[in-house]
Order: sequence, then C-alpha cells, then structure tokens
Amino acid sequence: MKLSHYVFGTGRYTLTGADPALCLNRFSDDGIDLWQVEKKDDFTLTFSAPLSKESHILTLAERAYCEGVCTHKSGLGQDVMKLLHRPFLILSVLGALILTFFFESIIWKIQIKTDDSALESRIRYVLQESGIEIWSKTENLDPQELRYTLLNQIPELSWVAVNPRGGKVTVLAFPKETTENRQEETGPAHLVAARDGVITEAVILDGMALVKVGDSVTAGQLLVSGYEDYGLYLKAVRAQGEIYGQTWHSGTLVTPSKRQVKQYTGRTWTETAILFGRKLINLSGSSSNLGVTCDKIIDTEQFSLPGYSFPLSLQRVTYREYTLIDLPLDPQDAQNRLHTSWEDSLRSSMVAGRVEETAYDCFEQGGYYIYHGESICHELLSRPMSPEPSKKGDDPIGTDH
Repeated sequence: MKLSHYVFGTGRYTLTGADPALCLNRFSDDGIDLWQVEKKDDFTLTFSAPLSKESHILTLAERAYCEGVCTHKSGLGQDVMKLLHRPFLILSVLGALILTFFFESIIWKIQIKTDDSALESRIRYVLQESGIEIWSKTENLDPQELRYTLLNQIPELSWVAVNPRGGKVTVLAFPKETTENRQEETGPAHLVAARDGVITEAVILDGMALVKVGDSVTAGQLLVSGYEDYGLYLKAVRAQGEIYGQTWHSGTLVTPSKRQVKQYTGRTWTETAILFGRKLINLSGSSSNLGVTCDKIIDTEQFSLPGYSFPLSLQRVTYREYTLIDLPLDPQDAQNRLHTSWEDSLRSSMVAGRVEETAYDCFEQGGYYIYHGESICHELLSRPMSPEPSKKGDDPIGTDH
C-alpha cells in the first residue's frame, strides 16, 4: 500500500449490479483512482478507492443502477481512532520515545567480540582510559580515533572495528596470527588418498612418492610421505603435489511423483501494527490468519526526522490466502532434475575434477521417481594430513632438525 493511501484513508468497496464494469468506467471518467480491482462473478466487483470519495462513489453507483457498499475502511484516521480507545498504549509509546532520546545520548552497553579473553580485558581497559564506559555520553565517542588508539596500545591486534548503534557500542577485534598457528600450516605433512581409485596423474613437488600412475589405492592410503629418506637421515618436509585418479560412485535419489503448487482463493486482508524496537503492538485485534495458508507481504514505514530515525515503525501485513493442490511431475522433467542433482552432488564432493561418464536408470514406483546412478569420475585424490605426533622421548637417529 502506498503511503498516501494510508495517510488519506482507503475504502474497500463491493459493487453489485447488472453491469458493474460500466460503473467503473464512470468512476474513471470522474477522476476517481481505483486499485486492487477483483471480479467475483458477472455481477459483482470489489475494488479499493480513496475513503474521501466514499459518498461520491456510492452516488455514482446508484445512478448506474448498481449497489455500492464500503465493506472495510483502513488508513491513518482509522488507526488513530483505534489508538484513542487505548490511552494506556499512547502514554506507553510517548514514554518510550522520551526514554529512547535519553538512551540514544548515553552509552548503556559495551560489547566486545573477540576469541581471546585476555585481549578482551585489555580492550575494556583501553576503552575506560579513553573515557568510553557505561553512562558516558555518546558525543564523546569517535569510532575511527578509538580504533587507532586500540591498535596502537594493543600490538597483538591485527584488526579492530568500533560500531556504535544508538547507546550500544560493539567492538570487533581479531588477534594477529601466532607462530604456533603458522607452524600448523607449514609443518610436516603427508598426502593421503581421499577415496578408492586408480591413479592417472601424479605431480609431486615435495615429499617422497610411495605410489605411481596405474596403482590402485584405497581411502586413507599414504600416497606421498612427509619424511624424505636420504639413507643416513630422514628429513621432515610438508608433502606437496597433486595426484589425480579415476573413481567410481553409485547412489540413489528419490523424489515424489507429485508436487504441490499454490492456488489462490482470491481472499486478501490486511493487518496493521506498531513496531517499537522488537516489540510488536497489534492494532487489528486478534490475528485472522490462524489455520490458514497464505502469503504474507510486509510493508514497513519507519518514523523519522531529518538526520534521525526513531525506533518506531508502522507495519502493514497483507495476506493472500491459497490452497495447495497436487500436480503430477512430467516423467522426463523428473528424470532431468534427478540427473542434474546427482551430478551436482558428485561435483560438490570433489575438491577438483569432473564427471566423465554416468549410467543411470529412472523409474516410478509407489508414488516416487527413483533414480539410480553409477558414475566414473576423474578427480583429485590427494589430501594433506599431519603426521601423528611422536611419543615423548622419541627422536629418530639421524633425523634432520
């Protein structure tokens, strides 16, 4: 619904007569805006029009030998009338707005998000030294200056963001990468097989190769060792390379032979509410969509002034009722969908590679389409794996440190 329609009011009208379409033409000739026109049957139409034109619409309808009735009224005036009958709600909203202005001018919550609890304490200390603490004024907060202060006084930080939102300040902080973390990525490692297959390509950049092209391997088998044997000593390295192989996959996919689609009944209705923060205050009484399947279209208008937005919005929800009907799937369409899903699932399971050939069978049974596929793939078999840690005191003779 347009904002102008809401401000000036909208009426939902029902027009009944021998030729209601002719009556609509007369409305248009008189410059009356109409929208959401729906034909119920040959003698009945419903439409929406400005509420200010109600008397004129009913008079023109009578002249055209039609009966016009305004079945529903909505808009700002109607909502104000509803609010006047709820004085406690009005006082609550006014009080909330006053409190909002107050809480927007002070800091009432500081949230620090970091994985290091020690850094969290140091960040909170720097914030206090900079005058940023609970009940301090938000006008004293300069996010960019505070960010530079944190990075300068806490060298362990690699990145900081200060995000003020009203009276809440959120600090996001990430520590620098430690030597231990880097060691995990660059330390010794083997290459092992991710699944069963026959090796077709092998490019070894570092490490000691234990297999060759043409060998059959099983999942978890060691392909390239992270220890290079030089006879008198072993050298620990991080095995690197790419080993591709031919693999075989088989599986079954199932989908219902019917799908449910929406069939709209033509019934629509609108509910109005005030959204204050996260609290929703319903102005339309009890919800009228209980037990009904419907689409929900939410239109929200936030109250604001130049340079400032209130945490108060007017929300209008339009519902479109529908029923679900079963439609049978086309056999060819079902087969194509299942085949595409099968090959997509194969590709997603590979780090790199392709599907070379697929043999499949698709048939309907018991209200389902059943797809059984068998595929031959060419994919990257090798995966890095850190060697098991040695027992305390173990030190292979001749190991190069």
